Amino acid sequence: MADLKRIGDIDVVAEIGRSTTTIVYKGYRAAAEQWVLVKMLYDEAGSDSDLVECLEREARLLAKIKHPNIVDLFDYTAQDDGSYITSEFIDGPDLSELLKSRKFPPALAWFVLQQTALGLQAAHQKNILHGDIKPSNILVSFAGEVKLADFGMAALKSNPHAETQQEIKGTLAYFSPEQILGEKQGEFSDIFSLGATFYELLTGTTAFHGENSREYFKAIIEDDPIAYLSKDEDIPAELIGICAKMLAKRVGDRYATCKELLAALDGFSAGHDFEADAVRLSSYLQKPHDYTEAIVVRPVSGPVHRSGWRASRLIYLAILVLFIVAAYFAASELAGVNTADLDPVATISASPDPGEQSPAAQQGSSVQTASTPAPENLLGGTGPLAEPTPKAVQPDAIVRRDTSLQSESEVGESVAVPPGLLLVTCTPWAQVFVDGDSLGLTPLGGPIALPAGMHEVVFKNPGFQQRTESIEVKSNEETVLDFSFWSTVGRLKLDVSPWAEVFIDDVFKDSVPPQDTPFVLTPGLHRLSLRHPEIGQWDTEVNIVAGQSLQLQFNLKSLLSR
Repeated sequence: MADLKRIGDIDVVAEIGRSTTTIVYKGYRAAAEQWVLVKMLYDEAGSDSDLVECLEREARLLAKIKHPNIVDLFDYTAQDDGSYITSEFIDGPDLSELLKSRKFPPALAWFVLQQTALGLQAAHQKNILHGDIKPSNILVSFAGEVKLADFGMAALKSNPHAETQQEIKGTLAYFSPEQILGEKQGEFSDIFSLGATFYELLTGTTAFHGENSREYFKAIIEDDPIAYLSKDEDIPAELIGICAKMLAKRVGDRYATCKELLAALDGFSAGHDFEADAVRLSSYLQKPHDYTEAIVVRPVSGPVHRSGWRASRLIYLAILVLFIVAAYFAASELAGVNTADLDPVATISASPDPGEQSPAAQQGSSVQTASTPAPENLLGGTGPLAEPTPKAVQPDAIVRRDTSLQSESEVGESVAVPPGLLLVTCTPWAQVFVDGDSLGLTPLGGPIALPAGMHEVVFKNPGFQQRTESIEVKSNEETVLDFSFWSTVGRLKLDVSPWAEVFIDDVFKDSVPPQDTPFVLTPGLHRLSLRHPEIGQWDTEVNIVAGQSLQLQFNLKSLLSR
């Protein structure tokens, strides 16, 4: 746009942000005597009908949601010199700016989470997933209001013409596991991203770290950041528990809806004494280094003690330990067992599944078998939220994933069938599942022990279609499964002069050059379109062969001058 001093009836004051396709301005609408935010497509992007449609769709989505904790839409304007959204201007920073200096006090972190969850719940009630929850999309006014902003990702996801289901969008550190794996997303996905934001409010650091996308993916799928959070004694254990449930790897272990999350936050506030509201948040914004406030357990009677919640934890823990010890000795005495003679390691027995009995047990025999401790509960790592899975180990430390499979050698006796080893590798990388259990991201730590027989191995990488392989594991033998996603797809690298927007099968991919990574395509014929706003468009077909890389050069001026 040549003149930035005025957009429609709005006087532009300043540019306050940019994305890959839009510019955001602060403006003043004199007719309404109000400050406004103007989100407008770049001149180049304004000619792209898909981008214009997404901007219009974002406006339609925002128009459906009227809530104090969501930035209010004023109007959407489509005109020859550019389409734009006009919305409420929030006089204050976003959370990412506030977090540059220090973490939030736990009470105010609770308040910001609650207010954001209220706004997010309003969107979910309209069947709208935000898809890009992160600190920079949560605004805080100097009056202490908390507003959820930027529903651009929601607009993309709701556009049937936009290829977004298999593409990585948003900001890596706040992705949910299902976003990474290309699985179905829901309200629980927004809650995971909000949990990563809550973690950052409490600690001042991101929950997941990485130097590149693969490291972020690995961290989100495998790492448990709650262990670090638990070291801070100023954060009540109940708040840590809420954050932990928001960041649960498995969808079933997470809050399913904002209603559930808000109920947990209300439960916390009912059991603790603290004051957190817009007035106190506003005070914090004015003088963050002077702000002090504690959260304490609400006493049944008597005065409030600032260290009360820590003391209560110790008392509850002591009572629990005494109860367990008393129950253990009572059970031992009833069974007529001398607890002093017990060997805590040698007497561990393998427990069959409920409802199943070994042949010996069915005949009334009493069988006691010493076994190794059960494998750790892992989701590619350890922690209280981890899911029981087979663990990748070195050959000299084999974990037996299933010791219940047995074969009868004679009546009244059963002999365990020795397991086999499975070594899984994948190029470029994948999250690996064996019989539905996650092993984590490749490279794994070594082979895993599995019962002899057929097993199903699933490889997931967001850049490729999911692949499933069946493999037979033999007793006392090591089987190697070496899988490559590259063998299932082809790669296309383009050298275009002077430059062009690349469309493959009528879907926009990128502007070339530069092209940092090849286009990954399924085998077969694909329609390739190269579009330059001044030179024109060149259409052709390319044949992609599985396992091969294809490099093509195009000079648009030469091709279009023929």
